[in-house]
Amino acid sequence: VVTGIGFIGAGTIIIQRQFVRGLTTAAGIWVASGIGLAIGGGMYGVGIVATFFTLLGLELLTVLFKRIGLHSSFVQFSTGQQENLQKITNMIVHSEGRITNYSARKEFQGDRQVYCVSMVIKTRDNDKEGDIFTFIQNLPDLMIEKIE
Repeated sequence: VVTGIGFIGAGTIIIQRQFVRGLTTAAGIWVASGIGLAIGGGMYGVGIVATFFTLLGLELLTVLFKRIGLHSSFVQFSTGQQENLQKITNMIVHSEGRITNYSARKEFQGDRQVYCVSMVIKTRDNDKEGDIFTFIQNLPDLMIEKIE
């Protein structure tokens, strides 16, 4: 049982660019298997108490992390104006956000110079994140390729 659950739990963990997803799901699978083993072994009290504490912990941690945790967003865009890069950086700092990963490359499309930028932005407040994206979308000569 333990080996099988280990493989299933590991299969739920996904790494996408700079984000790791599925850790809570993997932990939940482990807890569910432990509770199932306890109930199957006749330890009903232990299984019920473990279920109660697991649900309580997951709900409390969800509320707590939404309040104090940082929300990560991936943005990929291109612009022909280098000033836009400084404007975006200033807006993120002004909105109390952080850039945790940044890559930019200069390309030439014909005789025009274009900056292709990818960045991961962390913010505490979803409203500020929305303000940042609205600001980016309203800049001239900027094309957003992806927001996650």
